Amino acid sequence: MKIKDKLLIGVFLIILVVPMTLMLIAKDKAKNTSENRSLAKLPKFGLYKNFPKLFSEYVSDSFGLRDNLISTNRWLRYKLFGVSPNKAIIIGKENWLYYAPDSNYIDMVNAAPFSETDLIGIKNNLENIQKKFLSMGITFYFLAAPNKQTIYPEYLPNYVTKVWPDSRLDQLTKYLSDFKQIKFINPAEELIAAKHNKSVYLKYDTHWNDYGAFVAYTKLFDNINKDFPLLNPVNNTNVSFLEKTATNRDLAKQMGVSGLFEEMSYFVDFKNSNAKKIFEDCPDKYIGCPLVINEASAAAAYKLVMFRDSFAANLIPLISENFRKSYFYWGAIPYPMSIINKEKPNIVVMELTERELWRLKDKIFTDQ
Repeated sequence: MKIKDKLLIGVFLIILVVPMTLMLIAKDKAKNTSENRSLAKLPKFGLYKNFPKLFSEYVSDSFGLRDNLISTNRWLRYKLFGVSPNKAIIIGKENWLYYAPDSNYIDMVNAAPFSETDLIGIKNNLENIQKKFLSMGITFYFLAAPNKQTIYPEYLPNYVTKVWPDSRLDQLTKYLSDFKQIKFINPAEELIAAKHNKSVYLKYDTHWNDYGAFVAYTKLFDNINKDFPLLNPVNNTNVSFLEKTATNRDLAKQMGVSGLFEEMSYFVDFKNSNAKKIFEDCPDKYIGCPLVINEASAAAAYKLVMFRDSFAANLIPLISENFRKSYFYWGAIPYPMSIINKEKPNIVVMELTERELWRLKDKIFTDQ
């Protein structure tokens, strides 16, 4: 047998043996992948109906060098062809990334505006919950967190064109302006103005940065202070913003090529923080963080409950400075009224991302 043939056989055997060996070595190791799901585990061997399917799924998920091969494929697709390896993420101008799965893309191009019936229903839902809270001695505020494309549309690719000029957020803002009793806060205008001073959203992430959160916080407390003048909101005398490398790049991570993306962003730096964390159930502040409870002994003697999503992660340190006790609940509509009944807050804030505004058509709080 020629040396060349022996080398080919050797390479072929290595290709077969190495991945299988690595799979067996790593069979009991937990894996975290950019696919954001649990990988199949090695099933119990036996002659039962589901064994072939379960074993096939295990081999597919645990094949040696699998993650390396997937990462290489994604890197080549992005680097050579400028194609997003994740169909839910759009690559915009100057490599700006936007989150746009099918339902979000429809929202992005304003292809499914609210109907008049929708707007009336949302108004009634907000009005009813506001009245209910007022009867309990609670003041209710609703803060919308604009989508990144609302604040930075200039980096969207040219093929993203609007079907209708107004977004759902535009519609809701205009419609609720006639109902002053509903304390609805949309900080989009302030964020657009602020972005000429400092970046307010992350280029490779779906969220605003700390400075963008500060702009939204300021708009929120401009409204809260009208009802609670004793509260002293955080301002530029209390905080500064440091520019450093951003570690949270959720869109780049979902594409599986986070190593190719790095950006500088602004992070809040408190000169003197009063808030202390007394409870936290928070495996990941941008993926799942069901409950955070903070106290600030020097703050006014008010209690706050905030229902929120991932956009409020940057708001928590700011808001916590203002309340003797603040309770931050991450969940989906409908929210449990049991939290309100238990905590008996003075103020309730609901923060909701723009792309989730459609949820307001349903009942916002449960009866219990």
